[in-house]
Amino acid sequence: MLQRQQVSSAVVLRRRNGLRRIASTLIALRRGKYQMRPGDDPAVPRIKLPPKSVHLGQKYELNALLQAIDDEYAQLEAVLDRAGLPRCAIVYEYDVQADPKVGYCKICEFLQVAPVPIKPALQRINDLPLSEVIVNFAEVRGHLAGSRFEWMLTAD
Repeated sequence: MLQRQQVSSAVVLRRRNGLRRIASTLIALRRGKYQMRPGDDPAVPRIKLPPKSVHLGQKYELNALLQAIDDEYAQLEAVLDRAGLPRCAIVYEYDVQADPKVGYCKICEFLQVAPVPIKPALQRINDLPLSEVIVNFAEVRGHLAGSRFEWMLTAD
């Protein structure tokens, strides 16, 4: 399929912390907007994250949803490998979160184009600890305790 589209390379943006990704999605749904611009109301709505039934179009158990996110990235990598496509891997936590220009420069280098000065127009939708955003944080913490996703509770 990729070859029919004449795709010659790919940029893959991954967010390691799937729990923060899910929380950001729920916050965006609650706000009715997925992007924040300077000057927008910075108040972060508190959300409920029912770990046995996270509703995002359909219902998921939280561990299963986090695993599905990881599986989708693995499937994407496998498709790109089979197609023999070079890729630029951008990790949100390393290449975008603190300074989006890091990821931008990485992509420019991959594309072999000179970067130009930029000023990002968007900002994070949530920069608070999850414990301050998720109203049932203790329940979520208990649900993820001992799982391979437990680290996501406190990582930024």
